[in-house]
Amino acid sequence: MNRTRRLALQILAAALLLTTQNALAGKVYLLNGDIITGDIKKIWDDELTIEPAYSDEFTVDMDAISHMESERLFDVEFPDGREAKATLAGGEEGTQILIVDGVQQEVSIMALAELDEPEKQFDWDSFIDLNSVVNTGNTESINVTLQAKTNLKLGDHRHIASFSVANEEQTVTDANGVEQTNKTKDQDRINYSYNWSFNEPWFAALNAAWERDPIRDLNYRYTVGTGVGYNIWEDAWRFWQIQPIVGYLTEEFDTRDPNTGLVNGKETNDSVTAGWVFRFKYEIIGDLNFFHDHTASTNVSGRTNSYFQSSTGLRYEITDLLYVNLQFDADYESDPSAGNKNTDTTTLVGLGMEF
Repeated sequence: MNRTRRLALQILAAALLLTTQNALAGKVYLLNGDIITGDIKKIWDDELTIEPAYSDEFTVDMDAISHMESERLFDVEFPDGREAKATLAGGEEGTQILIVDGVQQEVSIMALAELDEPEKQFDWDSFIDLNSVVNTGNTESINVTLQAKTNLKLGDHRHIASFSVANEEQTVTDANGVEQTNKTKDQDRINYSYNWSFNEPWFAALNAAWERDPIRDLNYRYTVGTGVGYNIWEDAWRFWQIQPIVGYLTEEFDTRDPNTGLVNGKETNDSVTAGWVFRFKYEIIGDLNFFHDHTASTNVSGRTNSYFQSSTGLRYEITDLLYVNLQFDADYESDPSAGNKNTDTTTLVGLGMEF
């Protein structure tokens, strides 16, 4: 009896899943008579992206499409800037019927400048990258960098958190066979940002950060700030956000004897800061994405110093879970502690997980 009941439930669940998939599936009718059935994703740059059940998503040129059908609600933008929420109700050669607030509208298929699913009230994604480089020989070194980022959206509220840990050690063997190990990088960083979309695309933000880098004599640096930002793009395949920020910084770093280079004390600094936050992501083609994030600020009180931190790279999805990444990170300070360079750069190649 239990087995029969369990089998019936499995059949019912499968039927419901199939019904849901069929309801969400769309149809794209081509001018040559072909029909493609699948999940209509978007229209962008005169191309439609669709994901059939039998393959990964691919694109179709808009000038090859006769019309489309889908019961899913889409955000539609026209070349003149008008926007609407509509379903796709078929049509004929080159003419698309839209249902907008229950009313039919006929438009040219080429008049659909952009189409996307409506913005979700709940959405999140996380990335974890592991990058490691090992060198052997007379000089042995190991460089390990772990980075993670989470983007959580709840209605008008967005939480963005990230952390990174970078360590590098070098072991040198002299002529007598004596090994000496030196740590050349020991850097930890945590960032958090809260965005409240009070009048889309405008948002209010609160930012906080902590970092330490004892190799560069930085024992700690805490930063908090606030500002009003603007979302230039916010779609499934592209994101561009910029936010001016004013804040407060407190830090402690080691001071060194100019003759011996040995640590002879500590110094603290409190400053009012001003700058901006910049976040950018763009789907170049298929599973290949370009990203660039940076923060820039300068002290307007206290110790004279300016800061710039950036991450730029490419991310290619191997599967829905795994990807490879190529990334270039840059840190800049106009007035670093004595004996340290202004710029610190890192090139990373590694694997990551997205979930």
